[in-house]
Amino acid sequence: MTAALQLADEHGIGALTVRALGKRVGASATAIYRYFPTKEALIDAIREALLTELQSNWKPATDPIENLISLGRALRSTALRHPSLGQILILGFAPNANTNQLPQVVIALLEQLGVPEDRLIVGYRQIETLAIGSAIFDFGNAPHHLRDRRERMTAIGHPAFNEQLADDESVARINDEAFEASLRLILEHLTR
Repeated sequence: MTAALQLADEHGIGALTVRALGKRVGASATAIYRYFPTKEALIDAIREALLTELQSNWKPATDPIENLISLGRALRSTALRHPSLGQILILGFAPNANTNQLPQVVIALLEQLGVPEDRLIVGYRQIETLAIGSAIFDFGNAPHHLRDRRERMTAIGHPAFNEQLADDESVARINDEAFEASLRLILEHLTR
């Protein structure tokens, strides 16, 4: 699984083929097909590995809002290590018991916050869109994502932007701060 994930992270999800994976691990495509009969099966296995890693990065809190923020941080941490995460999470998704665990946790936390049932689906979708969308946007071009973001933002030409975007660490901090602020706004809106 590690080799498949490395291939996707290094060259994008489009480069992940059974043949390329076989070459990476020194096996024939036929041997790989024994374990993963289709590319979709391979992506499903990678997705489950990524979700397991995400859950291991998550440090649950007692407060539901802080718990959701912590889960968002875990997703961003995993996405930083695996720029293909966003694409893999949405590509040809076939839910199963393992991949449904994370959405069920988010929904349970929203219920703990008192989000009414008729707003749960919208709330879940807002969080899903923010988390996966920001993972794709913020980390999709790793390892150059911070440089690229700094160049885009400084090109706007506003003096305050130029002062705050001095280096990659500043850009990373601003990205994380913007994500967390957006997530807090969504949660505040849902609990009104």
